[in-house]
Amino acid sequence: MTQFGIDDVADRKVQDLSGGMRRRVQVAKMFMIDAPVMFLDEFSSGMDAILKRSVMDLLRAQAAQGRTIVLTTQILSEAEELCDDILIIDKGRRVAHGDLNALKLLTSRLYDVTLSFDRVPDDLQSLVAAYAPERMTVAHNTVQLRLRDEESRVLDLVAALARRGRILRVEIAGASLEDVFVELTQRTESQP
Repeated sequence: MTQFGIDDVADRKVQDLSGGMRRRVQVAKMFMIDAPVMFLDEFSSGMDAILKRSVMDLLRAQAAQGRTIVLTTQILSEAEELCDDILIIDKGRRVAHGDLNALKLLTSRLYDVTLSFDRVPDDLQSLVAAYAPERMTVAHNTVQLRLRDEESRVLDLVAALARRGRILRVEIAGASLEDVFVELTQRTESQP
């Protein structure tokens, strides 16, 4: 009860608790049962960030001890962080299945690039235009790009920008699970 922050309401009926507290009780009960398989549906609903992190750590520990945890969620960052095997369902149909890396390969070469400069190059727009970014934002000295291109061309762009200004930080990330989900479900919507 202490671990889930519900010890101070132990003398109250669950039906009299707030929605968030009821959710904590539901999740805490799952850890009291010694079953090889645990089903959690939207486990983090109503949880603050600190409790959510704590529960995620408990879930990882349970999985490491051999317990199978089936998680249903619309919060794809949770699935990306916790799940070894992911099934994407859209309108009751299986759209994709596999581990995170396999699913990320299903997107069409999508990259998010973040560059922080000591001073943004004056010719940034013209350098980036040839790569037709899906999105570009410049805030202070940080440039964020979303590119759909070959990995080698993305790296060529970063190198070209490095020749135009001093880069303080570079981050290149492939598609997130949310990107994969959106792309795959939009693809199925456009099919007859």
